[in-house]
Amino acid sequence: MLLGLLAWTVAASASSCSFIQGNWYCSETSEVVYTGLGGVPGTYQRVTNMDADSCTCTKSAQPFSGPLSPLDEDLSIHFRGPISLKQLAVYNLATITTVAHRKRDQAVYTLPPPISMLTTPATQSTTSTATTTSTTMTSTSPSAAAVTSTSTVWQRSSYYNSASGTSDNLVFLNNMGGVNGSGTWSSCFGNSLSYASVDGQGAAAQPQVLGDVTLPSNTEFSVFSAEACTSATCGYVSPGVPAYVGFSGANKLFLMEFSMPSDPSKIGTFNGDMPAVWMLNGQIPRSQQYGACSCWQTGCGELDLFEVLSGGLDYATTTLHTYSGGGAGSSNYFARPTQGTLKAAVLFTAATSQISIIVLPQSTTFDATFAQNIATTWSTTDITNVAIVS
Repeated sequence: MLLGLLAWTVAASASSCSFIQGNWYCSETSEVVYTGLGGVPGTYQRVTNMDADSCTCTKSAQPFSGPLSPLDEDLSIHFRGPISLKQLAVYNLATITTVAHRKRDQAVYTLPPPISMLTTPATQSTTSTATTTSTTMTSTSPSAAAVTSTSTVWQRSSYYNSASGTSDNLVFLNNMGGVNGSGTWSSCFGNSLSYASVDGQGAAAQPQVLGDVTLPSNTEFSVFSAEACTSATCGYVSPGVPAYVGFSGANKLFLMEFSMPSDPSKIGTFNGDMPAVWMLNGQIPRSQQYGACSCWQTGCGELDLFEVLSGGLDYATTTLHTYSGGGAGSSNYFARPTQGTLKAAVLFTAATSQISIIVLPQSTTFDATFAQNIATTWSTTDITNVAIVS
C-alpha cells in the first residue's frame, strides 16, 4: 500500500485506546463517514509520458475542483491477501421514467326493445305472447393523457459473484506485466498492469474471471470496468499496457462481500497476514503504482477502505490520502472478517461532499437497482465521523 502524512481525527492517546505495533486503535465501529471533501480546488501532476529508454517520466499540471474531487475521477479497486472476494457491485445514479395509462371510463347504455316486439298486429287473429328484450351497449370515451413520472435510482453497472463465476462489465488485473504475454516490463518502471489469472496469483494473456479463490498474503489484484481506455477517457497510457477505465462520478456506490482469513505462517514477513481493500485514482496503476512515475505523490487520490496494518491483528482501519501529502483517518476500526464474510457499502455523495463506509447486514442482497435513499436504511447509530484537513 501507499502511505502518506495523516491527520488523525481521533484523540489516539485517550485512555480507551491502545498503541499496538506503531498504531493507535480505539473502538470498533460499523460506519465511517468522511466529510469536508472537495472544499478547495487543487492541482496534481498527471503523467503524460513514460520513456523506458531514457527512464524519463513526464508530468503536467492537472487542475481539479468539485464536491469530491479528485475522487470523482475514475477509481480502481484493489485487494491484497489473505483475502477472498465473494461479491462486488458498482452502481451509478440513473433516472427512470415511468408512463402510467389511466383506466378508460366506460358508459353503459340500455336500448329499449323494438316496438314490433311490444305490440301485436291488429290483423293477427291468433293470440301470441310478446317477449320483451333489450340490448346493452357500451361506449368508451377517449383515454386521458398518459401520466409520466420520473425517479432517480441506483442502477447496477458492474457485478461479480465468485460462486457463480459471474462477471459483468469488470476486468481483473494485477501488476505482473511482461509475464505470459500480458503487459510490459522495463528496468526503469518495472512491471506494468497485466491480466490476472483465474487464481489471481499469475498473469494471463487475455481477460479472465477471477475464480472462487483465497489469495495468500502479499498477493494483489485490481478491478476496473471492462471499458478499454482511449486517450480521451484515460489520458496517457504506456504502449502495450492493458488499460481500462475505472469507476468515475461524484455520485457512486460500491457493494462488496469478502473475507480476510488469518495467515499466521506469514506474520512477520513483508505484508504477511496484512489484507487490505482500497481505491486508487485509476491513473496510478495505469502508470506506476509502486514508484515515482504516477500522480499519487501529488495527491490525485487514494482511499484505504479496510486495511490491516500489522500481521496477526483483527483490526481493519480506513484512511483517506488527499492532495499535497495530507489526509485523514481514524483510530477506530472495523472488525476484520477472519471467520465468514463482511458485506459493506462505500457511498460517494456529491450533495453532502461525503464518503461513507458502512458495514451491512448479512441479509443484504446486491440487487440490480436500489432506491436513491437506500443508505438511510443501511446507516447505523455507531458512526465515526472524520473531517478532512485541507
